[in-house]
Amino acid sequence: MKVKRLQNRIAESRFSLPVTVLIASLVWISTGLITQGLWIQFGLMIISTYFIVVLNNRNALMRTYSRMVSCALLALNLITLRLYANNIAAGILQLCFILHLMFLFHSYQDKRSMGSIFFAFVMLGISSLFFIQVLFLVPFVWFLMTTRILSMTWRSFFASIIGILLPYWCIAGLFIYQGNGSTLIRHVQSITVFNAFGLENLPTTQKLISLGFITLAGITGSIHFLRNSYLDKIRTRMIYEALIILFGCVVVFIILQPQHTDMFTPILITLTAPLIAHYITFTQSFLSNLSFIVLVITTLLLITFNLWQPLLTFL
Repeated sequence: MKVKRLQNRIAESRFSLPVTVLIASLVWISTGLITQGLWIQFGLMIISTYFIVVLNNRNALMRTYSRMVSCALLALNLITLRLYANNIAAGILQLCFILHLMFLFHSYQDKRSMGSIFFAFVMLGISSLFFIQVLFLVPFVWFLMTTRILSMTWRSFFASIIGILLPYWCIAGLFIYQGNGSTLIRHVQSITVFNAFGLENLPTTQKLISLGFITLAGITGSIHFLRNSYLDKIRTRMIYEALIILFGCVVVFIILQPQHTDMFTPILITLTAPLIAHYITFTQSFLSNLSFIVLVITTLLLITFNLWQPLLTFL
């Protein structure tokens, strides 16, 4: 007889997401939601949470009822909340990447899904308007379309190219009309700028701690899934393997170009959320339950740590 531990009861509870949203709202208020007018940033996070729920439901990421994917996304976002509060582009980037995954996975094993592929890469194109380095993921997405999503054809390949270029085609006219065409050119050229690895490019201690926790959560979820993937359907396995590959790519990019940590972090969180959610929902040992408690306590401590400005003066 299977024993449902605390982690399983919370993962399968219908109250988990509403409670997490309530906590997130209180944290946003304490960050300055009302006093600083952070309504756009808050709205982006709420919309991202909604679409991660849609992504979970459409692709059956959990083989039982669970809202842990969206809860994990919200919790990981909260430990880096100042990034979203200070940079609207971070919230836009995360939302676009979630939509990219939603359209991409919708094309699973469909060789005639040029429409889904087109919109998936439109989302990447929009993301690149705010963070051009996100285009480094494109070759890896093509690889996944060939080996995991199984939707790569010549037509879907050209649909992806057109999808990436469409946002630039739309915005180029505006820039040229305003006489700022050179600004767009410089933005595109910035993808070729690589900084030499050095201590001066490393994020702050605060960001490194949060990033290390997110990465550790993703690694834990990845190892768990790879060891137990036989329990899921083939389609679910392919999707999670795609998430794990992209997760590894983002971690490598952050290590090689740490000056882009802020903008890669929303993508890393998006990829980590389903991985750690799967671990929390489907492990049932005493050690996994203990690790869940440690994860929750650490998350709460990091949220408090990142909100407590006086402590930051000592770093």
